[in-house]
This record gives sequence, structure tokens and C-alpha cells, in this order.
Amino acid sequence: MIKEKLKKLFYRVINNSLFSYISRGHKNNGIILCYHRVLPENMIDSNNYPDKSLITSLENFEKHLEYFSKNYELVSLDEIITIKDKDKFKICITFDDGYKDNLDYVLPLIRKYNIPITIFVTTRFLENNVFLWWYELWKYIQVQKKIIFNYDKKKFLFKLNSYKDKINCYNALSLLFLNQDSVYNQKKLLKKIGQNNPNFNFNSLFIKRKNLIELKRDPLVTIGCHSHNHIRFSKLSDKLTRSEIEISTKILEKNTNIKIEHFAYPYGQLEDLAIDNLDILKSFNFKSISTAINRNIDFNNTDLINLPRYGISNQDDLNSIMCKINGSHSFIMSNFNAYQ
Repeated sequence: MIKEKLKKLFYRVINNSLFSYISRGHKNNGIILCYHRVLPENMIDSNNYPDKSLITSLENFEKHLEYFSKNYELVSLDEIITIKDKDKFKICITFDDGYKDNLDYVLPLIRKYNIPITIFVTTRFLENNVFLWWYELWKYIQVQKKIIFNYDKKKFLFKLNSYKDKINCYNALSLLFLNQDSVYNQKKLLKKIGQNNPNFNFNSLFIKRKNLIELKRDPLVTIGCHSHNHIRFSKLSDKLTRSEIEISTKILEKNTNIKIEHFAYPYGQLEDLAIDNLDILKSFNFKSISTAINRNIDFNNTDLINLPRYGISNQDDLNSIMCKINGSHSFIMSNFNAYQ
């Protein structure tokens, strides 16, 4: 909570004309924003769980849309990768994973403000009995006092006496799950940690195949591919990389009867990108391949196979979003990294 308040204070301090001027070289011509979930404030779990950053409140999201629509040009993903007009700053909005609340809460608002969006769908989540290791892991850690197990010739011991201990444990174990190359191995790892009887089913969180038709019919919505299993692509072989995309695009195209032309990496940070398998990705002839690398779009030098996007959460008020739009965030991070 203190960290969140300090971050908001920081953005409030640097959101000014002087800092915008200093950072102007990082603003460029547009920005792609990446949301995940949108829920009414009273439906957001008050517990400060690790992946709460995936959720934006409905009230906060509408403030974003209202502000964007009054001050910027809102464009689709197809438009932002082809526009050369630099007269007005462009904003493109995307959603990852395909959560059901996108249908329930996002669609009415984008229709109200007439704003195009792209939803990158993970096709395994369209099925029943959805397994999500990040939710499973946190639910297990929450009720444990200690976790001990052996894995990959190493012994892991976590004493969970406080919330901070549980967060540190979650962060450490998340790396093990991210390094698995299949859902099968993620399930095996969960059992190795001690959760022998996972009974959590998260299929109600996601849209289903029948919902794809409604999304397809909406002229404001573009459907993109977010892989089939949501595995870190940098851990996949050439064969598995091709399979992830082939299965996902086939499911989406069969259920929508449209060609899928945009792809977004699962997780999407530098360590998640399939640099070695880029030729395979290129062979699918996607119009764009999106990352989650925080940077604005330069229309003079748009890399369509590594499109940057800014992740947005409920901690992002208009001050922090303005710092991303005007380049201040990118300016600070680039200079901070230079001194690492």
C-alpha cells in the first residue's frame, strides 16, 4: 500500500510541463495500452494478492476512456500500424487473455465512447476446466505456514510467517512456473510444491467459443491471437512455437470465420520473447506482433514484429498515464537502466 501511494505521488510530481519538455524525445507519435481485466470496484478482491495489477476498476477505466476521447485520437491496431499522420497523438487500446469481464463491462463502455479495441485471446482459456498456475499457486501459499520441496536437484524452503514472506515465496516460485514449456509440467510442478489436489477451476473468468461471435460482430473489436497455452515463448522449441500459434489461430478462425492478423506474446517482456523462433512467427504473416515492452510508438520507425505496449492497472490514475503518454516514464526508465 505504501509503495502504491509513493508511486502515485511520484507520478503526480513529474506530471508537469517542464518534465514533459525534458522527455519530449520519448513521446513519439502514439501509444498502445495493454489492459487485462475490468471489474466494478466493489467486485475487486480487497486482498492485496500478487496479480491484482491485472485488474482495472470499471470506474477508473471509464475515467481513462473519457479523458482519452476528449484529448486524443483513438485508433484501432490496424490503424496505428499504418497511420503516418503525426498531427495528433494516437492511442490504441488492447486487452490480453480474453477475460469474460471484457464482454460484460468493457464492450458497453467502448460502445458509449465509440473506441476501437483489440482483444488478444488465449484459446486454452476458451475451454472448460481452466488451469491457471498463478491463481493456483497463490491460493496454496495463502493457507500454508511453510513450503518445503526438492526440484531440479535443489531444495526449496519457505517459511510463511507474514504476508511479505508469502509474496516473496510467490515471486520466487513464479520463476519456476514461467520456465516450464507446457501446462502439463506446470501441473507437475504444482504437485511437487505440495498441492496434490488442486480443485480450483477458473473457466468462469473467461469468454467461451460462443462469445467469439459477439466479439466478431462488433465493428469496434478486433480479435487477436495470444497463443493457445499462454506459455513463455522463449522456453518453447521451434516445434512447440509453431504448434502454439497453429492451434490458436485455427480455433479462432474456425469460430469466427475471419482471418486472425495480429499476435501478442504471452507475458511479453524481453525475457519472454521468442527471438530464436522469430522466423516461425514471421511465417504466419501477422500484420503485427505485440510485446509488453514499455515504449511509445514512433511512426517513422515502427517495428511491426516487436510493437511496444504499456501495461495498465488499477494503480494507473490519469497522472501516471499522462507520464506514459508524454514520454516521462520512458525517459526515466531509459536513464535509470543506463546506470544499472
